[in-house]
Parts: sequence; structure tokens; C-alpha cells
Amino acid sequence: DFCLSRGLGDVYKRQGYVIAALMVPIVSLFAFLPAVLSGTPVAMDRVYGGLAYLLAFMAPFFTMRLLAEESRSGTLEILLTSPLRDWEVVLGKWLGALLFFIAITAFLFLFAAVIMYYEPTHQVISIGGLSLSVGNLDLGPTLTGYLGLLLEAGALLALGLLCSSLTRNQILAAFVGLVVTLSLVWVFGLGNFLPSPFGDIAQYIGAYDHFASFNQGRIVLRDLVYFLTVTAGALFLTVRVLESRRWR
Repeated sequence: DFCLSRGLGDVYKRQGYVIAALMVPIVSLFAFLPAVLSGTPVAMDRVYGGLAYLLAFMAPFFTMRLLAEESRSGTLEILLTSPLRDWEVVLGKWLGALLFFIAITAFLFLFAAVIMYYEPTHQVISIGGLSLSVGNLDLGPTLTGYLGLLLEAGALLALGLLCSSLTRNQILAAFVGLVVTLSLVWVFGLGNFLPSPFGDIAQYIGAYDHFASFNQGRIVLRDLVYFLTVTAGALFLTVRVLESRRWR
């Protein structure tokens, strides 16, 4: 609980508030409002897809100070000599960043409600004996798309946390994290344009291609294993980095 609250506190610093404030207008302007204003059908997959790309920029700034600032200020040594185990410190920091991401993406459900309201095709549902006419929103892709978004966020935040553990400088941690996350989402997302077998390798490494199946309403075991493996691997390496500090 201590590490979780400390992780949340670190993310809630200036850069967390700035990114949270920018996220709603950016996603609205580029993924939601254009379709609404043009009168074309709006679906959550377009909103999720835009945010999945935006995550590559967001994640390093959420995690840049989580361990780098602790190391610079000397409080990391206090944490490492406390009764807390290394994996508890890492897990608490990561969960704090993930919970912050969940909190600031709550507006996505407001988008879903707006789509249901304006959807021309309606269905009648009964809640407590009260009949309501709501838009015929496909709940399957809506829920699986958000699940995919959380899985991608968990993986990128774990990678950002790993980068933060490697340096005392939070700016350097953000820069290295950006290189890693942008490569994973944007660079390797170009696998469709590369000849085989390089295209196949890039498609497997690229995070967005694995997110796409969730955004289409499908839960594919291969993609689920990918995100869980990247997350677990990055957190494991972060724990090993902290363990190595005990011997310095």
C-alpha cells in the first residue's frame, strides 16, 4: 500500500496533470469530433486506436520520475533498506502509474455514452422495470478494446519504469523511455510495409498490431501472451536493476 500510494503520488506530479489535461482535447479533436461533425458513424474503435498511438508518448512521462527521482534524491536507498522487498517497490510503482492511467481515461465511457445517445439505430433495454431506448452500441468491441488499451498501457508503463530505474536523471529516463515506446508502437508498427521475414518480425514485436485484435472485438491468446510477457519481463528486469544497487 505504501509503494502504491507513493507511486500514485509521483505520477500525480506536474507532468501527470499536464498530460491528463491534454489527453481529452487531443483525443476529442482527432478521434471523436471529426466523425461526429461530419455525420458519419462513430465507433469506439477509432477512439481507442488514436489513444493506443498516443500512449507511446504518454507512458514515459508517467514513469520518468518514479525511480529516477527516488535515486537522485537518495530516498531509493531508504526504500531498499526498508522491510519492503524489491518486487514490492517495483509493483507498487507500476500499479500506481496504471491506476493513474485508468483514472484519466474514465472520459472514454462518456464518449461511449454519447455514441449510444446519437446512434441512429436504437434498442430498448429494461432496467428495474424501466424501459430505455439507447443507441445500438456494440459492447463487445467496446469492452475488449478498452481491455487491449489497458494491456498496452501496462506493458508500456513497465518499460518506462525499467528506463527510470537505469538512471538518476528523470529527463534522460523520459528520453530513453520515448525511444523504446515509440519504437515499439510506431516503428515496428510499419511491419506491413516491410518484406518478409522482416515484416513478420516487426509485426510480432510491434505493440499496436497486438492491440488491434482487441480493438476489433477479439481476444487472441497470442496477443494476450505478448502483452503479459512484455509487462512481466520489464518488471522482472527492473527488480534485477534494483537488486544490483544493493551490491554497489
